[in-house]
Amino acid sequence: MSGVGGFLNPEEEEYLRKGHIYRRKGDLSQAFRSYCHAVKLNPKSPIIWNNIGAIFYLTGYHSLAISCTRKALLLDPKYCNAKTNLEVLEESRDFPTKTIKIKPKVMFSLLQ
Repeated sequence: MSGVGGFLNPEEEEYLRKGHIYRRKGDLSQAFRSYCHAVKLNPKSPIIWNNIGAIFYLTGYHSLAISCTRKALLLDPKYCNAKTNLEVLEESRDFPTKTIKIKPKVMFSLLQ
């Protein structure tokens, strides 16, 4: 079934793919935008929510990262990547890390 849950249609896949490319290049703002476009198309995708959580983590917003990763697990409790990421997030939440910050206003407007 395309467009629901973990299954993505071609447009969603393209935004997800672009997000991965931007993330690998270190352009976290663009990666975040791509993932947000994908989640607007399919808000029930645990894959997309997990990737948004990764961007929040990388930009220092650990609480939002945990929330997005938990959302991914709510959508698919068997999603191994999200389970692993949540464990790492919860273990690292007490250890400050040097991170890049994206303006929260930009993030929240993209998710709406």
